[in-house]
Parts: sequence; C-alpha cells; structure tokens
Amino acid sequence: MTIKERLDRIIRLHKEIDRKLAQKRALLDIATGTGATLSDLPRKKEPSDRVGRLVQRMIDLEAEADADIDRLAGMKEEAKLWFDLLSDARHREVMELRYLECLEWSQVARATGYDVRHTFRLHSEAVAVLENSAPDVT
Repeated sequence: MTIKERLDRIIRLHKEIDRKLAQKRALLDIATGTGATLSDLPRKKEPSDRVGRLVQRMIDLEAEADADIDRLAGMKEEAKLWFDLLSDARHREVMELRYLECLEWSQVARATGYDVRHTFRLHSEAVAVLENSAPDVT
C-alpha cells in the first residue's frame, strides 16, 4: 500500500467516525422523543423494548467509534512521522492540515492562503517526496 493510499484511509476513517457519531445522535433524538415527527396518525403499539434496542445500538456505535478513534490516532501519529521528513514547510503545512486536522481542500487552501489548484500541486509534490523518502509502507 502506498503512502497516498494510507493517507486516504485517514480521511475515510475520519468520515466514518463522523457518520457513526451522527447516527448515535439521531438515535438519541429518537429515544428521547426529540426527533422529527413523521406523522400525526395514531401509531401501532410497539414492543416495550424499543428504547432498550435504541440504547444498545447507541452503545455499540459509541464502542465502534471509540475503537476507530484509537485506530485513527495511530494512523495520524504515523503520518506525522512521514510529514517530519518533508523539508519544505509549505508541503508540511498542507499535509498536516489535510490529514492531521482532516480539513476539506477548500479549507486547506484558505488556511494556507493559496488557491485550491496550488494546494493540490503542493500536495502532489509532497506525496512524491514521501513516496521516494519514507520507509516502505505495507
């Protein structure tokens, strides 16, 4: 697996954690009755264990998110070591904003003061440097 593929996994895992936490919040809204009401029609009586199932799913999502957060922290530590190999501060800044802070490309460009195309160019240069200088990644 290339460094670029490993870095892309950081972004995907970060988004997955966000999805799990959003799903947990939605379940909490349902369990506490603060979610959106879909219909005013009388509802069929549901099993009394509905809230119990919702709470269990929230607990499961929390545990999954916690495990993912631990994995993400390890992946970011590894990426930080790679970024320390970059001698160009502009490369380091773009890579850290994108992969350690998980900013969107437009946010990285705004934070660095570059336009998005130049940000992409710096990113490509940094990846090329890392692919040639970082230890073998599998």
